[in-house]
Amino acid sequence: MVYVSKKQIKNEEIGKKKGKGKKIFLIILLIFFVPIILFFGYRFISNKLDDMNANKMSNTINEISKDKIDYVFIEINPSFVLTIKENKVNDIACLNDDCVSIYNDIDVKGKSIGDSIDNLYNLAKEKGFDTSKGVKVKTTINLSIKNQDYILVEFIDDTSKQELLSNIKNNEEIKNNSNDDYYTKLWEELKKDKDYDNVYSCKMNDNKKLECYINFDNGVSEDLFSENKEHDDTSISTLKSQLTNASNKVFNTLKKFNFDVKDNAVYINGYKYTYTPSFSSNDVKYRDILISNIVEKIDDNLCKELYDNGLIAGNGKCEFPGGSYIIPLNSLELVSQSTNHLIDNRDKKSMKESILQQYEMMKEFNK
Repeated sequence: MVYVSKKQIKNEEIGKKKGKGKKIFLIILLIFFVPIILFFGYRFISNKLDDMNANKMSNTINEISKDKIDYVFIEINPSFVLTIKENKVNDIACLNDDCVSIYNDIDVKGKSIGDSIDNLYNLAKEKGFDTSKGVKVKTTINLSIKNQDYILVEFIDDTSKQELLSNIKNNEEIKNNSNDDYYTKLWEELKKDKDYDNVYSCKMNDNKKLECYINFDNGVSEDLFSENKEHDDTSISTLKSQLTNASNKVFNTLKKFNFDVKDNAVYINGYKYTYTPSFSSNDVKYRDILISNIVEKIDDNLCKELYDNGLIAGNGKCEFPGGSYIIPLNSLELVSQSTNHLIDNRDKKSMKESILQQYEMMKEFNK
C-alpha cells in the first residue's frame, strides 16, 4: 500500500492547473498569431509570385523586342536621326547639310544612346559648329541617358516622327523599317498575363502600333486623403496597406515593360519618379501619378560669388527646388515608354530664379 500525502496531492493538482493554464495560453497565442503569420506569409508568397511573373513577362518582352526598331532625332547644329535596336545605335542618317558635311566622321554604330549623343556633341564642337544651345533630343521612347544640363529631351508623336523622317538627306533606307510583326507577337503574349485587363490594357492604334497603359482601381479610399479626416491607427494601417498594394501593382507592371525600376521608384530620362495615388497642386487634383521633384543648379563659380555675397547658405551645393514633373499613369505609354502628357508643374518663380534676380539687383545697386 502506497501512502500519498495531502501535500503531494495538492502539488499534483497545482501542476495540472499550471499545465492547463499553459495550454490555454498557447491556444490564445495561436489564435492571435496564426492569422498574422498566415497574412504575412500570404503577402510574402504573393509578392514573390508577382516578382516572378514580372521577370517572366520582362524576359518575354525582351525576347520579342530584339527585332524592334525605334528612332531618336538629335539636333545640335548638325541634325541626325538614329535607329535604335536593343538599346544600341543600329544606323544613322542626316536631317540637314551640316550633318552631311561630317557624315563620314561619325562613328556611333553599336554604341549606347547616351554615348552616341556625347560623341555627336563633341564631334560637332570639334568641327567648329555652334554647340552653345546644347543638344535637343526628340523621341517616342524612354531614353536611358544621364541627366545632363546640355541635353533637353522632348517626346513626340508618330506624326512628328514621320515629318522629321521626311527631311532625311541621305541613307533613305533608314525610313523603311516596320514593327508590324513585333506588335502583333507582343500583344498575343501580353494577353496571357494575369494582370492584363486588370492593371493595364492595350490597343492597336490607327498606325498599327500597339499602345498599352496602366488603368486600374488602386483600391485607395478617397476619404482617407480628406483633410478633414481624423486618422486613427486602424485607418492609417488600412491606408498603408492600400498604398503598398497599389504601388506594387504599378512598379511590377513597369518592370514587365523593362522600365528602370529601383527601390520603389522608376527612372525616366534621368529623373527619379515615385508613385502616389492622389496629388493636388495649384488647385488641380491628380489621380495615380508618377512625380519627380526638379532640382535646379547654378554654375560653381557663380555659386561661390552668391555665397560670398550672402545670397545663399554655405552648404557647398548650388541646388534648389524647382517644382515637379508629373506623369499621369494613364498617359504613360508602356510599350514605347513615352510620356505623352508630361505636366511641368514648376513654381511661378523658382528659388533659383529668385536668387539670380536678387543677384542682378545687387549688381545694379553696386554700380
